[in-house]
Amino acid sequence: MMKKIALLLGVAGVAMCPPCHRDPRTIEIVDAQRVVVFHRGGMEDLVLQSAYKGRAGDFGMILPLPDVPEIRMADAKFCDEVAKLAQERDVRKAFGEEAQDMVRAAGKAGDIEVVKTQIAGVFEATTLKARTVAALRDWLKSHEYRYVDDGYADKVFQSYIEKSWLFVAIKVRLEKDAAFDGSFRPMGLRFRSKDVIIPTKVASIYPAGMPFAIYVITNSAVQFPKSWGEGRVVTLPITAEQILASAPLRAELGDDAVMDRSGAMKKLAAGLDGEKREAFLSRKLSGLYLSKFAGKFSREQLATGDLVFERESLLEPAKVDAFVRDLSGEDFGKIRAAKRMLGAAGAGNVAAVAKHLKGASAQTQITLAQVLTAIGELEAVPPLIDALEKQDDALGRMALDQALRELTGHAESDWRAWWQKSKP
Repeated sequence: MMKKIALLLGVAGVAMCPPCHRDPRTIEIVDAQRVVVFHRGGMEDLVLQSAYKGRAGDFGMILPLPDVPEIRMADAKFCDEVAKLAQERDVRKAFGEEAQDMVRAAGKAGDIEVVKTQIAGVFEATTLKARTVAALRDWLKSHEYRYVDDGYADKVFQSYIEKSWLFVAIKVRLEKDAAFDGSFRPMGLRFRSKDVIIPTKVASIYPAGMPFAIYVITNSAVQFPKSWGEGRVVTLPITAEQILASAPLRAELGDDAVMDRSGAMKKLAAGLDGEKREAFLSRKLSGLYLSKFAGKFSREQLATGDLVFERESLLEPAKVDAFVRDLSGEDFGKIRAAKRMLGAAGAGNVAAVAKHLKGASAQTQITLAQVLTAIGELEAVPPLIDALEKQDDALGRMALDQALRELTGHAESDWRAWWQKSKP
């Protein structure tokens, strides 16, 4: 069923982003707008796919972000492949029983600064730093972006300016009168973000709310903030084998797997090929979860703030303790099962697992180090360092050092210096 949208700026609604007309005509949203979020190592990859019917010249979008993004076109079938993965059971039940180099622009005029202009496929994206709402409004008007001028949008934009966020203005590089009916190829925006976040407040500019289908991939289960209520459809573990077997997933997530704020892991991966690269990607793509959220946000929900997902532990502390005890036993079946469950349980269990490093045997420390590497959170670095400094066993020290190198993305010679300089 198609929904009419009128009097808003030029993008036929990328799920969390209000549609905006570049011409005061009506456009039609076709089907649910899709959003895929991959978050790891303080970096977020936000992939958006819009479906609409109307003139190409009417398509545009304003997307507030906390940092300057790198923008690219994602694999055409990426969102379809993620959606397929989500057609599975909820894992909580199981636990209970092509990017282009971008063109830079250095223009600066008073209270509005053009930070960067990027071309990705049919999209042209301009990242702006606005110091006042008036300056942002004037820039949008001069570039033919239009939105309902009732004062509400100014308040929303002002809230992002006060947080020192940037605005990404996006339009389609097609003939203005060209007809369009269907879905664009997904577009990805990669930026620094401590939280798993989608800028939903900006969508409250649209009075009727916004329908959405959101897929969050990270190394833990996630949930809406409690104030938003229930909304999750499914959460399930996804394996490196599943990702690497799908060309669209591999094309996108293979690069995302080595994201970190310093860029060190990406450089490390670039120096690997063949079996070494496959093994490296397998490690970095382990311990991941896919959570799906579907429904419609009301304007009132959107107005409360941006959507910051809450990480959720799928194992109770007592269960973590029991699995760690299994690691110290002699039943290889239980050891394998415990290692798999602890590694898949996500970021919420890092502290509960890491505390067992203290006083454990060298063999147990080796296994725990492998589990913490699979989870992939930097929170594990301090307890691993402490265990390494107190470990006399050569194999134990080797395993702990290997875990630290993999978690930090730095070689043995410099991960300590990097950690002292870059630790959270």
